[in-house]
Amino acid sequence: MEKEIKKEQKLNNKGFSLVELIIVIAIMAILVGVVGTQVIPYMNSAREAKDEQVISSIATAAVTAVTECAEDWNTEGTYTVKLFGDEPKVKFEKKVQARLKELTYSTLDNLKKDLKSTKGGKVTGIEIKITKENVTVTATDTGLEPVITTIGQ
Repeated sequence: MEKEIKKEQKLNNKGFSLVELIIVIAIMAILVGVVGTQVIPYMNSAREAKDEQVISSIATAAVTAVTECAEDWNTEGTYTVKLFGDEPKVKFEKKVQARLKELTYSTLDNLKKDLKSTKGGKVTGIEIKITKENVTVTATDTGLEPVITTIGQ
């Protein structure tokens, strides 16, 4: 009778032992650690690429603003517009700044919401340099590459 009870207990003993579960958890922890260290750098570079796309969209909007305000543009000059700075004194710069705020971001805080990378989070402003040949948009204090857009002739 005792043998039958032990035999029945063995048959009902289904599932994993504690040792097997601990081994599986340890293997999973090792895999997560290895994969995590490989994936994290790619995630940040993807965020930087997205931030550069945001800056590029501002450059495209800047070209649009320049062409819309062309009647006040002396093509021989070089203009600098700070998107979130004080209102410029030059009429052309003032118009471009106002139009850019309509087309893109009205405040620096709104822009920061769209910049997700570590570098993008450090942005203190957007500077646009306008010449006869091109428009250069720089996100100041970020280390992100400036975006240069050629103005079509």
